[in-house]
Amino acid sequence: MKFTRKSMRRTAAACLSGALMLSMAAMPAFAQEGGYEPSAGDSFTITKYLTKEATTMTPNVSFTFTVTPETETDNLGERGNIPVSAGVAEGVTVDRDNASADFAPDGTLDRNTVLSDTVGFKINTEVFTEFGPGIYKYTIQEDAVDHDGITKDDNVLDLYVYIQNGEAGLEAAYTELVDPDGGSEGGEVKTDSFTNDYDKDGQQLHDLTLYKVLSGNAADMRDEFTFTIQIDGEEGEQYYAEVGTYTTDGEFAKGDAVIYLTAGEKTNVTLGHNDAVKIYGLDSDDAYTIEEISANTDGYKVEIDGTADDDGVTNGTISIDSVVCYENIKEASTPTGIAMTVAPYVLLVALAGGACFIFLRRRHAE
Repeated sequence: MKFTRKSMRRTAAACLSGALMLSMAAMPAFAQEGGYEPSAGDSFTITKYLTKEATTMTPNVSFTFTVTPETETDNLGERGNIPVSAGVAEGVTVDRDNASADFAPDGTLDRNTVLSDTVGFKINTEVFTEFGPGIYKYTIQEDAVDHDGITKDDNVLDLYVYIQNGEAGLEAAYTELVDPDGGSEGGEVKTDSFTNDYDKDGQQLHDLTLYKVLSGNAADMRDEFTFTIQIDGEEGEQYYAEVGTYTTDGEFAKGDAVIYLTAGEKTNVTLGHNDAVKIYGLDSDDAYTIEEISANTDGYKVEIDGTADDDGVTNGTISIDSVVCYENIKEASTPTGIAMTVAPYVLLVALAGGACFIFLRRRHAE
Protein backbone atom coordinates (compact mmCIF):
# COMPACT_ATOMS: atom_id res chain seq x y z
CA MET A 1 0.00 0.00 0.00
CA LYS A 2 1.38 3.36 -0.98
CA PHE A 3 1.42 6.12 1.64
CA THR A 4 1.56 9.73 0.60
CA ARG A 5 2.95 12.43 2.84
CA LYS A 6 -0.57 13.76 3.36
CA SER A 7 -1.94 10.37 4.37
CA MET A 8 0.97 9.81 6.72
CA ARG A 9 0.26 13.16 8.34
CA ARG A 10 -3.39 12.21 8.79
CA THR A 11 -2.42 8.87 10.28
CA ALA A 12 -0.04 10.53 12.72
CA ALA A 13 -2.73 13.03 13.71
CA ALA A 14 -5.21 10.24 14.27
CA CYS A 15 -2.73 8.35 16.44
CA LEU A 16 -1.96 11.48 18.44
CA SER A 17 -5.66 12.18 18.85
CA GLY A 18 -6.25 8.65 20.04
CA ALA A 19 -3.42 8.92 22.52
CA LEU A 20 -4.85 12.22 23.77
CA MET A 21 -8.23 10.61 24.30
CA LEU A 22 -6.66 7.75 26.24
CA SER A 23 -4.60 10.07 28.39
CA MET A 24 -7.57 12.32 29.11
CA ALA A 25 -9.87 9.42 29.89
CA ALA A 26 -7.73 8.70 32.93
CA MET A 27 -7.31 12.38 33.84
CA PRO A 28 -10.35 13.03 36.06
CA ALA A 29 -9.49 10.21 38.46
CA PHE A 30 -5.96 11.54 38.75
CA ALA A 31 -7.10 15.14 39.12
CA GLN A 32 -9.43 14.38 41.99
CA GLU A 33 -6.43 13.61 44.18
CA GLY A 34 -5.67 17.34 44.08
CA GLY A 35 -9.26 18.34 44.76
CA TYR A 36 -9.76 19.77 41.27
CA GLU A 37 -11.14 18.26 38.11
CA PRO A 38 -10.10 19.63 34.68
CA SER A 39 -12.78 21.34 32.63
CA ALA A 40 -14.21 19.79 29.48
CA GLY A 41 -15.20 21.78 26.42
CA ASP A 42 -14.12 25.05 24.89
CA SER A 43 -14.57 27.22 27.99
CA PHE A 44 -13.57 27.15 31.64
CA THR A 45 -13.56 29.37 34.71
CA ILE A 46 -11.18 30.15 37.52
CA THR A 47 -12.37 31.10 41.00
CA LYS A 48 -11.29 34.21 42.84
CA TYR A 49 -11.46 33.92 46.64
CA LEU A 50 -11.35 36.98 48.89
CA THR A 51 -10.79 36.55 52.63
CA LYS A 52 -11.70 39.20 55.20
CA GLU A 53 -12.72 39.83 58.80
CA ALA A 54 -16.33 39.10 59.74
CA THR A 55 -16.89 42.77 60.68
CA THR A 56 -15.31 44.18 57.51
CA MET A 57 -17.62 45.27 54.73
CA THR A 58 -17.13 43.72 51.30
CA PRO A 59 -14.69 45.99 49.41
CA ASN A 60 -15.55 47.64 46.11
CA VAL A 61 -12.96 45.94 43.88
CA SER A 62 -12.58 43.96 40.66
CA PHE A 63 -9.92 41.43 39.72
CA THR A 64 -8.76 40.75 36.17
CA PHE A 65 -6.37 38.17 34.76
CA THR A 66 -3.94 37.80 31.88
CA VAL A 67 -3.45 34.57 29.93
CA THR A 68 -0.12 34.26 28.11
CA PRO A 69 1.04 31.58 25.65
CA GLU A 70 4.16 29.68 26.68
CA THR A 71 6.89 30.73 24.22
CA GLU A 72 9.50 28.15 25.17
CA THR A 73 9.49 25.37 22.59
CA ASP A 74 11.94 22.96 24.21
CA ASN A 75 11.90 21.04 27.48
CA LEU A 76 8.19 21.46 28.12
CA GLY A 77 7.91 17.84 29.17
CA GLU A 78 4.98 15.49 28.70
CA ARG A 79 1.53 15.01 30.15
CA GLY A 80 0.04 11.55 29.84
CA ASN A 81 2.96 10.55 27.56
CA ILE A 82 2.05 13.33 25.12
CA PRO A 83 4.68 16.03 24.45
CA VAL A 84 3.66 19.52 25.52
CA SER A 85 3.80 22.27 22.90
CA ALA A 86 4.14 26.03 23.24
CA GLY A 87 0.87 27.93 23.36
CA VAL A 88 -0.67 29.47 20.28
CA ALA A 89 -1.41 33.20 20.26
CA GLU A 90 -5.11 33.98 20.88
CA GLY A 91 -5.74 30.31 21.49
CA VAL A 92 -7.11 31.16 24.94
CA THR A 93 -8.79 34.49 25.72
CA VAL A 94 -10.81 36.01 28.56
CA ASP A 95 -14.57 35.66 28.16
CA ARG A 96 -15.87 39.17 27.48
CA ASP A 97 -19.12 38.38 29.27
CA ASN A 98 -17.30 37.30 32.42
CA ALA A 99 -14.02 39.14 32.24
CA SER A 100 -13.51 40.00 35.91
CA ALA A 101 -14.23 38.82 39.44
CA ASP A 102 -16.25 41.60 41.01
CA PHE A 103 -16.94 42.39 44.67
CA ALA A 104 -18.97 45.27 46.07
CA PRO A 105 -20.80 46.20 49.28
CA ASP A 106 -24.59 46.15 49.15
CA GLY A 107 -25.48 48.18 52.22
CA THR A 108 -25.40 45.28 54.68
CA LEU A 109 -22.59 43.38 56.35
CA ASP A 110 -21.66 39.98 54.93
CA ARG A 111 -20.15 38.18 57.90
CA ASN A 112 -18.68 35.43 55.73
CA THR A 113 -14.90 35.49 55.96
CA VAL A 114 -14.42 33.95 52.50
CA LEU A 115 -16.10 35.50 49.44
CA SER A 116 -15.83 34.22 45.87
CA ASP A 117 -16.53 35.03 42.23
CA THR A 118 -15.43 33.56 38.89
CA VAL A 119 -13.73 34.70 35.69
CA GLY A 120 -14.41 32.96 32.39
CA PHE A 121 -12.05 31.95 29.56
CA LYS A 122 -12.68 30.70 26.04
CA ILE A 123 -10.63 28.35 23.87
CA ASN A 124 -10.61 29.43 20.25
CA THR A 125 -10.20 26.05 18.53
CA GLU A 126 -9.95 27.54 15.03
CA VAL A 127 -6.61 29.08 16.01
CA PHE A 128 -5.12 25.58 16.39
CA THR A 129 -6.13 24.38 12.89
CA GLU A 130 -2.70 24.78 11.36
CA PHE A 131 -1.01 23.21 14.38
CA GLY A 132 -3.19 20.13 14.83
CA PRO A 133 -4.02 18.06 17.93
CA GLY A 134 -1.77 18.40 20.93
CA ILE A 135 -1.32 19.73 24.45
CA TYR A 136 -0.61 23.44 24.48
CA LYS A 137 0.78 25.36 27.43
CA TYR A 138 -0.21 28.81 28.72
CA THR A 139 0.13 30.73 31.98
CA ILE A 140 -2.52 32.69 33.88
CA GLN A 141 -1.78 35.36 36.45
CA GLU A 142 -3.67 38.07 38.30
CA ASP A 143 -3.29 41.67 37.17
CA ALA A 144 -2.20 44.37 39.62
CA VAL A 145 -4.76 45.24 42.31
CA ASP A 146 -5.26 48.93 43.06
CA HIS A 147 -7.02 48.79 46.41
CA ASP A 148 -5.71 49.62 49.87
CA GLY A 149 -5.61 46.69 52.26
CA ILE A 150 -5.77 43.98 49.58
CA THR A 151 -2.76 41.76 49.05
CA LYS A 152 -2.18 40.65 45.45
CA ASP A 153 -1.96 36.93 44.71
CA ASP A 154 1.38 36.69 42.89
CA ASN A 155 0.91 33.05 41.96
CA VAL A 156 1.25 32.03 38.31
CA LEU A 157 -0.72 28.98 37.17
CA ASP A 158 0.21 26.75 34.26
CA LEU A 159 -2.66 26.07 31.86
CA TYR A 160 -2.65 23.03 29.59
CA VAL A 161 -5.14 22.96 26.72
CA TYR A 162 -5.89 19.56 25.21
CA ILE A 163 -6.86 19.83 21.52
CA GLN A 164 -8.05 16.75 19.67
CA ASN A 165 -9.92 15.71 16.53
CA GLY A 166 -13.69 15.73 16.75
CA GLU A 167 -16.58 15.01 14.43
CA ALA A 168 -16.57 18.55 13.04
CA GLY A 169 -12.83 19.11 13.19
CA LEU A 170 -10.54 20.13 16.03
CA GLU A 171 -12.11 20.56 19.42
CA ALA A 172 -11.01 21.45 22.94
CA ALA A 173 -11.29 18.29 24.99
CA TYR A 174 -9.97 19.44 28.37
CA THR A 175 -8.20 22.28 30.10
CA GLU A 176 -6.00 21.65 33.11
CA LEU A 177 -4.74 24.28 35.59
CA VAL A 178 -1.67 23.55 37.68
CA ASP A 179 0.26 25.40 40.35
CA PRO A 180 3.78 24.23 39.41
CA ASP A 181 5.23 24.69 42.91
CA GLY A 182 2.13 24.51 45.07
CA GLY A 183 2.45 20.95 46.33
CA SER A 184 3.33 20.07 49.89
CA GLU A 185 6.81 18.98 48.79
CA GLY A 186 7.33 21.68 46.21
CA GLY A 187 5.81 19.75 43.32
CA GLU A 188 2.83 20.70 41.24
CA VAL A 189 -0.74 20.64 42.46
CA LYS A 190 -3.89 21.02 40.41
CA THR A 191 -5.92 24.10 41.25
CA ASP A 192 -8.33 26.48 39.57
CA SER A 193 -8.30 29.41 41.98
CA PHE A 194 -6.53 32.51 43.21
CA THR A 195 -6.90 33.93 46.74
CA ASN A 196 -6.56 37.50 47.94
CA ASP A 197 -6.53 38.62 51.55
CA TYR A 198 -8.47 41.74 52.54
CA ASP A 199 -6.64 42.02 55.84
CA LYS A 200 -8.23 38.92 57.37
CA ASP A 201 -5.50 38.91 60.03
CA GLY A 202 -6.04 42.54 61.04
CA GLN A 203 -2.65 43.94 60.09
CA GLN A 204 -3.69 46.62 57.57
CA LEU A 205 -7.25 47.53 58.51
CA HIS A 206 -8.09 49.13 61.83
CA ASP A 207 -11.08 50.20 63.94
CA LEU A 208 -11.99 53.73 65.00
CA THR A 209 -14.10 54.32 68.14
CA LEU A 210 -15.85 57.58 69.02
CA TYR A 211 -16.45 57.77 72.78
CA LYS A 212 -18.69 60.29 74.59
CA VAL A 213 -18.22 61.39 78.23
CA LEU A 214 -20.08 63.95 80.37
CA SER A 215 -18.49 65.48 83.46
CA GLY A 216 -18.81 68.42 85.84
CA ASN A 217 -21.03 69.29 88.80
CA ALA A 218 -23.73 70.75 86.52
CA ALA A 219 -23.70 68.08 83.78
CA ASP A 220 -27.01 66.36 83.18
CA MET A 221 -26.14 62.72 82.55
CA ARG A 222 -29.35 62.35 80.54
CA ASP A 223 -28.19 64.82 77.87
CA GLU A 224 -27.45 63.48 74.38
CA PHE A 225 -25.37 64.98 71.59
CA THR A 226 -25.49 64.56 67.82
CA PHE A 227 -22.35 63.90 65.78
CA THR A 228 -21.65 63.71 62.06
CA ILE A 229 -19.03 61.22 60.93
CA GLN A 230 -17.50 61.13 57.44
CA ILE A 231 -14.96 58.62 56.14
CA ASP A 232 -13.14 59.55 52.93
CA GLY A 233 -11.88 56.33 51.36
CA GLU A 234 -12.03 54.29 48.15
CA GLU A 235 -14.93 55.27 45.88
CA GLY A 236 -17.99 53.16 46.57
CA GLU A 237 -16.64 51.79 49.85
CA GLN A 238 -18.91 51.24 52.82
CA TYR A 239 -18.07 50.80 56.50
CA TYR A 240 -19.85 48.84 59.20
CA ALA A 241 -20.23 50.40 62.65
CA GLU A 242 -21.74 49.30 65.96
CA VAL A 243 -23.26 51.60 68.58
CA GLY A 244 -22.67 50.61 72.19
CA THR A 245 -21.10 51.75 75.44
CA TYR A 246 -17.70 51.92 77.07
CA THR A 247 -17.25 49.77 80.15
CA THR A 248 -15.42 50.85 83.29
CA ASP A 249 -12.38 48.81 82.23
CA GLY A 250 -12.12 50.67 78.93
CA GLU A 251 -13.66 48.07 76.64
CA PHE A 252 -16.29 48.64 73.96
CA ALA A 253 -19.55 46.78 74.59
CA LYS A 254 -21.73 46.33 71.51
CA GLY A 255 -25.37 47.38 71.73
CA ASP A 256 -28.30 46.54 69.47
CA ALA A 257 -27.91 49.40 66.98
CA VAL A 258 -25.67 49.30 63.90
CA ILE A 259 -25.03 51.92 61.23
CA TYR A 260 -23.47 51.88 57.77
CA LEU A 261 -21.26 54.64 56.45
CA THR A 262 -20.55 55.33 52.77
CA ALA A 263 -17.25 56.87 51.71
CA GLY A 264 -17.52 60.62 51.23
CA GLU A 265 -20.92 60.95 52.90
CA LYS A 266 -21.85 62.28 56.35
CA THR A 267 -23.67 60.01 58.78
CA ASN A 268 -25.36 61.18 61.99
CA VAL A 269 -25.22 59.39 65.31
CA THR A 270 -26.52 60.49 68.73
CA LEU A 271 -24.50 59.65 71.84
CA GLY A 272 -25.02 60.19 75.56
CA HIS A 273 -22.78 59.66 78.57
CA ASN A 274 -20.48 56.63 78.12
CA ASP A 275 -21.98 55.88 74.68
CA ALA A 276 -19.66 54.96 71.82
CA VAL A 277 -19.71 54.04 68.13
CA LYS A 278 -17.09 51.67 66.70
CA ILE A 279 -16.29 51.82 62.97
CA TYR A 280 -14.60 48.75 61.49
CA GLY A 281 -12.16 48.27 58.64
CA LEU A 282 -10.35 51.56 57.98
CA ASP A 283 -7.05 51.49 56.14
CA SER A 284 -4.25 53.99 56.62
CA ASP A 285 -5.48 56.16 53.71
CA ASP A 286 -9.06 56.41 54.97
CA ALA A 287 -9.46 59.91 56.44
CA TYR A 288 -12.11 60.54 59.10
CA THR A 289 -13.86 63.78 60.07
CA ILE A 290 -15.95 63.95 63.26
CA GLU A 291 -18.03 66.95 64.26
CA GLU A 292 -20.20 67.47 67.32
CA ILE A 293 -23.20 69.53 66.29
CA SER A 294 -23.83 72.57 68.56
CA ALA A 295 -20.57 72.06 70.41
CA ASN A 296 -19.77 74.37 73.33
CA THR A 297 -23.40 75.36 73.95
CA ASP A 298 -25.79 75.17 76.92
CA GLY A 299 -22.90 75.70 79.31
CA TYR A 300 -20.87 72.71 78.11
CA LYS A 301 -17.23 73.02 77.15
CA VAL A 302 -15.85 70.41 74.73
CA GLU A 303 -12.51 68.68 75.10
CA ILE A 304 -11.30 66.28 72.40
CA ASP A 305 -8.79 63.77 73.70
CA GLY A 306 -8.15 66.04 76.70
CA THR A 307 -7.67 69.28 74.74
CA ALA A 308 -10.18 72.14 74.68
CA ASP A 309 -11.72 72.60 71.24
CA ASP A 310 -13.58 75.61 69.85
CA ASP A 311 -15.64 74.05 67.04
CA GLY A 312 -16.01 70.39 68.06
CA VAL A 313 -14.34 69.11 64.87
CA THR A 314 -11.48 66.63 64.59
CA ASN A 315 -10.04 64.69 61.69
CA GLY A 316 -7.15 62.46 60.71
CA THR A 317 -6.12 58.95 59.71
CA ILE A 318 -5.26 55.89 61.79
CA SER A 319 -2.59 53.21 61.52
CA ILE A 320 -3.69 51.29 64.63
CA ASP A 321 -7.00 50.70 66.40
CA SER A 322 -7.83 54.14 67.81
CA VAL A 323 -10.26 55.91 70.17
CA VAL A 324 -11.39 59.54 69.90
CA CYS A 325 -12.87 60.83 73.17
CA TYR A 326 -15.26 63.78 73.28
CA GLU A 327 -15.74 65.05 76.84
CA ASN A 328 -18.43 67.65 77.53
CA ILE A 329 -17.75 69.48 80.79
CA LYS A 330 -20.32 71.60 82.63
CA GLU A 331 -19.27 73.24 85.89
CA ALA A 332 -21.35 75.58 88.07
CA SER A 333 -19.03 78.26 89.47
CA THR A 334 -19.15 79.44 93.13
CA PRO A 335 -21.08 82.74 93.48
CA THR A 336 -18.80 85.76 93.88
CA GLY A 337 -19.22 89.01 95.99
CA ILE A 338 -20.02 87.31 99.31
CA ALA A 339 -17.31 89.22 101.20
CA MET A 340 -18.49 92.63 99.91
CA THR A 341 -22.09 91.92 100.85
CA VAL A 342 -21.55 90.58 104.36
CA ALA A 343 -18.57 92.63 105.51
CA PRO A 344 -20.47 95.79 106.61
CA TYR A 345 -22.81 93.78 108.81
CA VAL A 346 -19.91 91.91 110.35
CA LEU A 347 -18.25 95.23 111.13
CA LEU A 348 -21.39 96.65 112.74
CA VAL A 349 -21.77 93.54 114.89
CA ALA A 350 -18.15 93.82 115.97
CA LEU A 351 -18.55 97.49 116.86
CA ALA A 352 -21.74 96.76 118.77
CA GLY A 353 -20.04 93.96 120.63
CA GLY A 354 -17.13 96.24 121.48
CA ALA A 355 -19.46 98.95 122.74
CA CYS A 356 -21.35 96.45 124.88
CA PHE A 357 -18.08 95.21 126.37
CA ILE A 358 -16.97 98.73 127.31
CA PHE A 359 -20.37 99.66 128.70
CA LEU A 360 -20.65 96.55 130.83
CA ARG A 361 -17.11 96.95 132.13
CA ARG A 362 -17.78 100.54 133.30
CA ARG A 363 -20.94 99.50 135.16
CA HIS A 364 -19.05 96.70 136.84
CA ALA A 365 -16.36 99.16 137.95
CA GLU A 366 -18.94 101.53 139.48
